[in-house]
Amino acid sequence: MAAQEEIRTVSPYKRHEYALALIILGLGIALAIVGNVLDWNQSFNWFDETLHFLLPFAAALAGCMALYGKSIMGARSHPVPMVLMIMLLGVGLGGIWEIGEWLYAQAFLPADMLSSKQDTMIDLMLDGLGALLAGILAVRLAAR
Repeated sequence: MAAQEEIRTVSPYKRHEYALALIILGLGIALAIVGNVLDWNQSFNWFDETLHFLLPFAAALAGCMALYGKSIMGARSHPVPMVLMIMLLGVGLGGIWEIGEWLYAQAFLPADMLSSKQDTMIDLMLDGLGALLAGILAVRLAAR
């Protein structure tokens, strides 16, 4: 029983790691707001793609760090974080499905049958790449 209690109260992440993830998320949100006001999407071709990588990376990393000890490890079981994690898993799987459909269409459909989803697919792929990188980083930090 004592070992189980120890597991329930220990988070594998240090406070400064969580703080850094929150700072990156805050900077990403600020960058998105400033970029929208100054219309940087039109001025810089790379700006939208950068945000689609940075924001999911920071949000997934901070979210994982916040929920790992509390919900995933059972320190404080609550249904809301579990519902959100399951919902986000479903949304993520839906995004992966859309990317797969687009890749299939690019490879096997005639050019005149393709719909214009280029920007959406690039955004979804970068969203997924950012979240994947956050997951890998979170697991590595937790395993130390």
